[in-house]
Amino acid sequence: MRVTVIIPTYNRAGLIEETVHSVLAQSYADFEVLIVDDGSTDHTQAVVSAAFSEEPRVRYHLQQNAGAQAARNKGTELASGEYVMYLDSDDLLHPEFLAKQMESFALDHQLDGSIAQTAWFMQKPGDGPFVWNRVVLHDPLTSFLEQDVLWSTLGGVWRKEFIQKMGGWRLEVKSSQDVDFHLRAAYHGHRVRFIPEVLVYARDHAGPRISGGSRPGWIRDVVEITDYIYGEMRKDGRLTPRHTHIIASNYLWCARKQARDSTLPDALGYLKKCLEVQPSVARRIGIALLAPVGLRIMNRLKQWYYISYGIHLLLGLEVKRFNWHKHYRLENWLQHSDFTKA
Repeated sequence: MRVTVIIPTYNRAGLIEETVHSVLAQSYADFEVLIVDDGSTDHTQAVVSAAFSEEPRVRYHLQQNAGAQAARNKGTELASGEYVMYLDSDDLLHPEFLAKQMESFALDHQLDGSIAQTAWFMQKPGDGPFVWNRVVLHDPLTSFLEQDVLWSTLGGVWRKEFIQKMGGWRLEVKSSQDVDFHLRAAYHGHRVRFIPEVLVYARDHAGPRISGGSRPGWIRDVVEITDYIYGEMRKDGRLTPRHTHIIASNYLWCARKQARDSTLPDALGYLKKCLEVQPSVARRIGIALLAPVGLRIMNRLKQWYYISYGIHLLLGLEVKRFNWHKHYRLENWLQHSDFTKA
């Protein structure tokens, strides 16, 4: 079972060599490394050539700058393996990562994906206390819809056929790509197994990221993701009252963040989406009465963001948001996880 490890990169000359070596050190033998350079302007290509030109397992593809999603899609297209994973060019794999992931597929031939836990690190794996998140498998669609990102992009190995079926990575989303990708995977009925071990390490640094974006851009992406899944669920007749309430809540959440951090007109536009979607007449009335005033106040007084959120929660107008990022630690994430599927 051959795996293609796809590494999208942009101006990571100082880090990519270490990342590739972590893949080459895998105990599992049947893999290739496919580096997709998204138009780097530094000496990434020279570094890759000097370090790996004699390494038959490493391939390099240079494309014009088009973003992380386009690089991942190109990697999927060029992959020779029947399984793929997407590893950022500053992150690292445990030597047993591929072996344990592929064991999942050997145990269950119907799996679409196998996922392992991700831990954050600063200088070397193990020097940070936090994992990506706890894991709840009984309803991942709802979790991702609520922006509760249960696992990282780099934590998964996927059947290439399934990635192609779900449409790969959407170019419309510039940030929050992990939310969009995993939400759509869950919507397409992914069958996944989670390995309750830390097998991949995400570098915690303030440098530029290939999948990064501005804060207003991130909010627009959440709206885009919500627009898309709402359209798909509505078209397929799969909307439930609970999911519709979550979708309406997403729009209200984005309206509040946009009013606090950026422009009021966009915030009022997101509020309009919320009111159009919200299935409850009582909630619509409450939101229509409270939210416009609250958005205008928090556009000037930022602390009203939290006051408004608290009021919305008390009145049942919004779902509770889980602050997943760097919340769980190596010693406690398992006790908060639920690996039982409904």
